Amino acid sequence: MGSGVPFDVYISGTNFYDSSSSEIACPTSNELSLKQITYQSEYGGIISKFNNIPYSNIDYTPITTQPVAKDVSPGSEISVLFKLQVPTPCSSGATFDTGSIYFWARPHDSSPYSPWIGIEAPINVQISN
Repeated sequence: MGSGVPFDVYISGTNFYDSSSSEIACPTSNELSLKQITYQSEYGGIISKFNNIPYSNIDYTPITTQPVAKDVSPGSEISVLFKLQVPTPCSSGATFDTGSIYFWARPHDSSPYSPWIGIEAPINVQISN
């Protein structure tokens, strides 16, 4: 912010786990696949379709990413809506508290030397009836 340099924003994440109970079955284990979560973004009046979030681990550079918005002006806002498809069967009371969504930013240029900046957004997913 304040640099005047536009940037591109990307997303990636990990699977989610219920760390408190090995008896949770959703549908067959205490793991909630990242494939069950999709996202939709809005920037500059353009709303994307719902997209899958690619799997990655936090590192200095993302393994794979999905573009959320391109050519973002410093100080502007991006809205992101997440949609969870709960697998069936899934135990009521499950709290998937271990897993993250990562947002990545990179200057909007063609230089291979432009740095990646990553932000982790820990998310808890609770399943209830």
